Amino acid sequence: MKIFNNIIERIIRVGAAGAGGLLFGAMLLVVASVASRFFNVAITGTMELMELMIGVTVAIALAYTALRKGHVAVKLIVSRFPIKTGAIVGIAISFLSLAIWGFMVYAAADLTAEKGLREISETLELPYLPFRAVFMLGLALFSLTFISDIFEEFKKARGKWTQ
Repeated sequence: MKIFNNIIERIIRVGAAGAGGLLFGAMLLVVASVASRFFNVAITGTMELMELMIGVTVAIALAYTALRKGHVAVKLIVSRFPIKTGAIVGIAISFLSLAIWGFMVYAAADLTAEKGLREISETLELPYLPFRAVFMLGLALFSLTFISDIFEEFKKARGKWTQ
């Protein structure tokens, strides 16, 4: 399980660095677009590029946040349970989350396969395929973090867990 966690962590960290680069590029694009308006010149396709870059960034940010355990977790009730009971609730929640996000990955993969390279953006005529593929990868990595959570909760339930 440790090898699985290390592989997922490395992939997510590389993706997060790439998403950070995209976010920086989006920032530069916005600044350039605003600055060019002073000279009555518009940068073609700014909005399109922003939409594509932000979608990819959000999907990878979800995975990175889950990896760092930075998401909001409501533990007000579960913290009052005994450790094993809380672990069982955690397992149920993680399985439910895995099912929901797994379905979203499936839907994204289905859409990506269905549209393929046929669908392009209107202004810049960029294919959506690479952006959808990275978005789907980000969601898949986010889903895989739940598998790690499930194993961690099983350790708690069996009493072999240390904080």
